[in-house]
Amino acid sequence: MTRILIIIISLVFLSSCNVNNKTNSGVNKDVVNDVVNDSDDGTTLKILNYNIRTDISLMTRNPDAWVQKIVDAIIKFNPDIVGLVEVEESIQGLDNIPQEIEKRLNEKNFKHYSKYEVRFNQVEYDGEFGMMIISKVPIKDYIGYRPQYLENIKTKDKDLIQSFTYEKDDLKFRFFNYHPHPGSTAQESTNFLLEHLQDFTDSELKIISGDFNLPISSPYMSNLLRYYRNACDESPDKSCEYTYDKELMTGKKGEKGKAIDHILISNNAPVKVEVVSVHCDHNANDNIPVSDHFPVYGIFKIK
Repeated sequence: MTRILIIIISLVFLSSCNVNNKTNSGVNKDVVNDVVNDSDDGTTLKILNYNIRTDISLMTRNPDAWVQKIVDAIIKFNPDIVGLVEVEESIQGLDNIPQEIEKRLNEKNFKHYSKYEVRFNQVEYDGEFGMMIISKVPIKDYIGYRPQYLENIKTKDKDLIQSFTYEKDDLKFRFFNYHPHPGSTAQESTNFLLEHLQDFTDSELKIISGDFNLPISSPYMSNLLRYYRNACDESPDKSCEYTYDKELMTGKKGEKGKAIDHILISNNAPVKVEVVSVHCDHNANDNIPVSDHFPVYGIFKIK
């Protein structure tokens, strides 16, 4: 029997991403609450993708509050899968960030499984960071991988891509958490990602989310887009203006960043994008910015 798969993707930036007025969303904030509820006509799958790193001086300003805001986002959106990138192993005031995130999720009775990989050493920040997958179902067939062209970089065994098979009831697909290594070129990283994806011939549906460090219009994304669709391009309101908070990093009022965090979906999957909604008050409402990126929140409806 053919199953119909409908995806509702929501880029959620916990307030407005209108750089000229961050306190006025310009979008319907209620849309998030409207779409997160399961309905009787299908199964809901929710994904939260988040680059959680910013300037180290901002992260260590109040590390307890910083990590709590990450946990609060996970609890608020209640995703089935979380893909975190640029996850510091530790900072001043927090000895083990992945364990701290897990501990606080457990305290909120958020049942989950997780995989963390220290991917590379960011020498200029005197620390290590990597990637972390959190899933409500057991993580099957997990792979953490990095390409051979990085062998000459002085690192431990760090990964470029995390992936696993998500399987629950009749739903099965391959999920990829992605972030290129800063020592690779755009051409190298996108070519390697495509080669890696092509290894998984048994997965009809693949979902790739992460910080690509490239806008979707980049010529280096063209090979990927031959096989995978950008969810934001199919949004009726075309509101994915940017996902990188350049104003936060430069201090220049009104300076826009780029949309470099994406969700890509297999071309052969029967997918419909119903809504994209933009919020970013996690950086606007207090003095504890979580990241210079905004979280990407997706809801998949499967019948």
